[in-house]
Amino acid sequence: MAGSGSASRRFAFLFVAQAGELEVKAALLAASLRRNLRVPGEVVACVPEPAERWGALPETTRALLARLGVRVAPIRNEIADDYPIGNKVSCLRVPCDAAKLVFVDRDVLCVSPFHDEPRFDLPLHVKPADEATFDDLRAWKRAYAVLGLPMTEARIVTSVSGETVPPYYNAGWIGVDAAAGFGDAWLDACRRIDAKWGIPRKRPNLDQIALPVAAQKLGLATDVLDERYNFPAHRKPIDSARVPFFAHYHKPQVIRREPILADLVRSLCEEEPALGDLLRAHEGWGEILRPARRAVVATASPSGSSAATTVTPDVIVTGIPRSGTSYLCNLLHRYDNCVVLNEPEEITHALRHEATPWTVPLFLRDRRRDVVEGVPIRNKLKDGKVTDDTVGANSATEYTPRVTSDDFVIGAKNPLGFLARFDDLRRAMPGARIAICVRDPFDTVASFKDSFEHLREADVASLKVGGLKQRFISSRRRRELEAVAEIESPAWRRAAWWRYLAGLVLDAVEHPRAGVVLVPYRTLVERPMDIVGPFLSGLPAGGLTEPIEPSKVRKGKRSGLDAEDLAAIRSLCRERAELLGVWDE
Repeated sequence: MAGSGSASRRFAFLFVAQAGELEVKAALLAASLRRNLRVPGEVVACVPEPAERWGALPETTRALLARLGVRVAPIRNEIADDYPIGNKVSCLRVPCDAAKLVFVDRDVLCVSPFHDEPRFDLPLHVKPADEATFDDLRAWKRAYAVLGLPMTEARIVTSVSGETVPPYYNAGWIGVDAAAGFGDAWLDACRRIDAKWGIPRKRPNLDQIALPVAAQKLGLATDVLDERYNFPAHRKPIDSARVPFFAHYHKPQVIRREPILADLVRSLCEEEPALGDLLRAHEGWGEILRPARRAVVATASPSGSSAATTVTPDVIVTGIPRSGTSYLCNLLHRYDNCVVLNEPEEITHALRHEATPWTVPLFLRDRRRDVVEGVPIRNKLKDGKVTDDTVGANSATEYTPRVTSDDFVIGAKNPLGFLARFDDLRRAMPGARIAICVRDPFDTVASFKDSFEHLREADVASLKVGGLKQRFISSRRRRELEAVAEIESPAWRRAAWWRYLAGLVLDAVEHPRAGVVLVPYRTLVERPMDIVGPFLSGLPAGGLTEPIEPSKVRKGKRSGLDAEDLAAIRSLCRERAELLGVWDE
């Protein structure tokens, strides 16, 4: 396992290995460590005993671990038999000839080369928890008091939810000096906290609660790791431009949706055929070994600048409602390697409640996996095709789209939600192409009146996404929405809402951003390829299955605007419509 790391510091990587599906995870971790460790030392598989309680590790798996250069060591759960997570605590009590011990959860893969670094001169290394699943300050004080300690004033930020909390770490990757005695201190803290009243949620969080308490008891300076060392792949998509050292995946479905992880596993199984046999013997794992179909394309952003195409090309369609967002989705679907989901309900919760809506890119990767594996997905269809107008076709049904490669273009449309969370969405999906559709306010407001009730009434007070019930909008934007809601006249309220939404669009396109395209409705209808061609440039969208022809802008709904509508639009909308290039009176 030695490589180009520091010759003066030996590492021991330890993990739990058990029979059943858990041995698949352990074997994959071992193989990935063999592939990517660049430090001297050893890898140790810790096998819980007795076998009657935890199962016996098959001889075939022991032989596989031996070929991978892994030492097998017995351990016992020294906390409680009904707390299997306690096995990890015992791993850090296994004798090793190493300066640094690293415990790794078995549902982790070493994804890229790991080297020694100066940061490992500190005694303890852990990554913040994904979210604050233990956030009761009184309970924290009791946990510290069990060991006669005052509660620390230190704070960290959880890696997914972004909450500022007392030190609370993910125990899936722990690096610690072998001489620190941390395994003994962690076990003692777990036992004593487990016996203490008034500390809730000790199952399954006991190990994570006890971890910072034990560190403080020993006085260990803590290196708070970034996500590269324990990336939560089950909660965030892996960015191909920033591949982590270690990725925490939890389930095989996550490997199957993350091409970087799936490629690694396939490569490891090619190198060690017995590993592939082990995967095929367990449900949900063998599917990973399906050969990937990849398209090879030149890369360019819609603005013309060069950019690396990720292995999961994503597109987002948003804009002011009734401005051609569904029509654009229909046009994109005419390419045989492109799938865009029209307002999927599954992302609504993320847009409402997540500070950074990570569920949106994860949802798209899950649907990509489903399409690749032939699992039906839901979309809004009309006459068997993706609808070009949700009025009259606003219900999702199941279908099975056909694509030509695994790295097909996939996207989602949500006018109000994506527009309201534009900056947060960009943080979650920095490589996505984003189309923002706009239309002149006369036709848009006329369509408001002739479509859905929430648009007709401009009901911003009750909208859960894009309205006043939306979390994570600025105080300035909230005041603007409140001003819209206070208008009693529906005509003036609709015009004021259009103006508000146009302001969001202007903010989004104020500075040139790679991958962000403003889509004027007139251009989309009259010269559609002037929009669609550049937007998909460099992405593996495939070829057209039916032509995209120019059409004519229909203005028939304008007859539904009365004098009050016209007065409101002229008074409130003109300035921003002209800035967007869509004033058309």
